[in-house]
Amino acid sequence: RLAAALSRRGEEVGAQVFRIKPSDLKEKRGNKDKDDDHKLLADLLVESPHLFQKLLAKDRATIRVREAFFLRQDAQRARIGCEQRLYQSLVGRIFLSEDGKYPEGLIEDQYDQLKASDIILQGLIAEERRRELEMKQVVRSLEIWDKIFDLVEGCGERIAAGIISAIGTPQRFVVAHRNGGERRKRQTIAKIKAFCGVHVMAGGKYKDVPPEKSFPRRRAGQLSNWSPMARQSLFQLMDQFNRRPNSVWGKKLLECKAKLQAKYP
Repeated sequence: RLAAALSRRGEEVGAQVFRIKPSDLKEKRGNKDKDDDHKLLADLLVESPHLFQKLLAKDRATIRVREAFFLRQDAQRARIGCEQRLYQSLVGRIFLSEDGKYPEGLIEDQYDQLKASDIILQGLIAEERRRELEMKQVVRSLEIWDKIFDLVEGCGERIAAGIISAIGTPQRFVVAHRNGGERRKRQTIAKIKAFCGVHVMAGGKYKDVPPEKSFPRRRAGQLSNWSPMARQSLFQLMDQFNRRPNSVWGKKLLECKAKLQAKYP
């Protein structure tokens, strides 16, 4: 929020905002005092500008998407929490009553009636709908929505917002050191895959490592440093592909299944 506000004000007064990864700053700082970070940052911007990313108007739009996405998620969690409290209170009244008996019909039927008449829950539902609408409007205002996400069948605004919020600007994954263009591109793509937790780890039939360690997943004693938000959004996207067999990736999935069924009848 602060970076976006500074960048917006900077355009009015002729200033610019540059951001650096915390890990890069920590590495360059070494054993120096944190109180001198302002001097260190100024020197680094002159000596090593490739470590910094300039905050542009499109980056501010990405920050707005992230803000809208988190507000929508918070509203959803508040609504779910209220529903759970209502259900527990209903069950408690039924089973802990000294005078009453188990009601006729199903608890779920009474629960639906309770939800429909609860003012607090209805207010939370209305807030969630409003946050959902705000998030969709912000996502649809992005150029990347028209050029990429809207063209993918099964990818709605919520999934796109999760991916955008997690990744931010792809420039942060660009390999900084100089090398061949194609190699640099491959390294950048590999970093994004690893960040999203969809990379293939060393192991399986290619090296002397158990096959179960070929794909990233949470294991005891092993670092799981990918973004849960990005991975969950991609999981939801794949689930939508499964539900749309006539989509491009739905057809690819069916082709892969057909090959596996032919190989392992």
